[in-house]
Amino acid sequence: MSPQRVNNECEWTGDTARPLSTDHRTERSHLAVDAAAAEELAIRFADTHRGFRSPGQYAGEIEYARAQNECMTRLFHVIGTRHGVTADEVRKLLRYRPVAYDVGVVFVPVAVLVCLLSDEFLRRIYQRFSIEERMPRIAGTVVASLMITALGFQIGSLWSFLAEERIRLRTNHLSYRAFYVPWSRHPFISAAAVMTLFWVVAAIRYWSGSSRAALKAASDRSEATSAISTQDRLTRRDSGHD
Repeated sequence: MSPQRVNNECEWTGDTARPLSTDHRTERSHLAVDAAAAEELAIRFADTHRGFRSPGQYAGEIEYARAQNECMTRLFHVIGTRHGVTADEVRKLLRYRPVAYDVGVVFVPVAVLVCLLSDEFLRRIYQRFSIEERMPRIAGTVVASLMITALGFQIGSLWSFLAEERIRLRTNHLSYRAFYVPWSRHPFISAAAVMTLFWVVAAIRYWSGSSRAALKAASDRSEATSAISTQDRLTRRDSGHD
């Protein structure tokens, strides 16, 4: 939300009145942004006038929630009037998620970081244990998968909160909205995705390492065979001279 539209008095500003439809993707996205902005203004209004730190005006959580809901309902009505939709249609878009944003800003950067960390962990494990040390390698890989899953999940959680707060909503008070980001709503899926990425990297590193080992072994056999052939020729030649 633009800083010029931010206020603590539940006022809707900076939005040109024009008809919009929830059936059109671009127009639906505009209404979803308006709904998120209305929620932000309602939280700010409640924090200022009925919040815990409001000067002498805090009257409990029930009164705080009432002030926030009244402000949000009023703003939804204003948005609907300006854009030719109902307040209920605006409210339904409150939890609308921009998929491109979630993928491009949250999921892809976290996935890249998880892959880089996984590869680094695996590189160290493979340096520590040779290919003949099969069981230590397997045990180290399993432990690393658990560590990367825990670390990647925490990094993803922190980044998803930060991206929602600072980039998408541009606020300093995420409040209960932290629990609505996809990473928070689907924690088991997020953790499973991190672990899956680790094992994909592990498989790629394993097979590429196995291929290099096989090529090296084949090269060594070829050199050994060539050396034996050369030695045989030399032996036969020396025998002929004798």
